[in-house]
Amino acid sequence: MTERPHQSTARRGRDIHAPIWRILVGVGIPFVAVDLALPVLDHVGGTVLGFPTVVFWLFAWFILTSVCLSAVWFLHDRRRTDEAG
Repeated sequence: MTERPHQSTARRGRDIHAPIWRILVGVGIPFVAVDLALPVLDHVGGTVLGFPTVVFWLFAWFILTSVCLSAVWFLHDRRRTDEAG
C-alpha cells in the first residue's frame, strides 16, 4: 500500500494566501467604518430617519458588512475551475 504525503484539502491545487484586496474589502472596510469612524461621528449632532447619527451608522454597517463579505465570497476564485481530487 502506497502512502500519500499528508496534504490538507485547503492546499490541494489552491493558494492558501488570500490576496490583499479580499482582506481589505472583507475586514478592513468594515473595521475602519465602525471602529475608527465612531469617535468622529460621536461629535456629530442631528438625526437620520429619527435615529441619532451614531446609531444609524452602526445599524447601517450591520447590512454593509454583509455586503462586503458577500462581495468577497462571490468574487473569490471565480476564474479557477474546481480541481477535484
